[in-house]
Amino acid sequence: MTLVNARKRKSPPEAAFDGRELRSVRTREAIVTAVLALLAEREQEITMDLVAARAGVNVRTLYRQFQDTDTLFLALNERVGGAATELGLDWTPAGTLLGDLDALVEARVRMFVAVEPLARLGRRVQLPNAGKPPADERLKRLRADLRWLVDAYMSSPAQEDLDALEAWISFEVWTRLREGQGLSRPRALAVMKRTTRTLGRALAREGT
Repeated sequence: MTLVNARKRKSPPEAAFDGRELRSVRTREAIVTAVLALLAEREQEITMDLVAARAGVNVRTLYRQFQDTDTLFLALNERVGGAATELGLDWTPAGTLLGDLDALVEARVRMFVAVEPLARLGRRVQLPNAGKPPADERLKRLRADLRWLVDAYMSSPAQEDLDALEAWISFEVWTRLREGQGLSRPRALAVMKRTTRTLGRALAREGT
């Protein structure tokens, strides 16, 4: 009687294909990590040669993995965007309107700081989606978080109230404060908090 191994063995070509796929994934991850490391070091000109050297690959391999800057930016955005969104949602309610607004703004600013280098890179190479809002699912979570705060302190808030608060704690406003007005991070945070508090108080009075 012949015993047949119940565990299916991969044929050599199939195993080799899986090995190549795994190496390809690792190479892509190494390239993305290299770009993020160079961004963290505030390299003014991030060339393909620099990225390849940091990732430990040759330039030809880099172009084989990412045919253009758009595909590379999408991979960077996927890596950074998810982690940054979690920062934007990581805050603890203080139990008061102003305390909660301050905590929310601080969390959003941590998110903005995380994506700043990537947004600068996107604008430098003129990518159309640089500095745009997060992907739909992540944006829904951020909006739901803000909606929870608004509903906690305002009875029957109008959609315009929610839109006003969302606009003020947006990455676009943060970029305007930091780059347009040249404010330091602490000062930009203080301005964003002050205006959000003023708007929040006004909306709470209107809702009573």
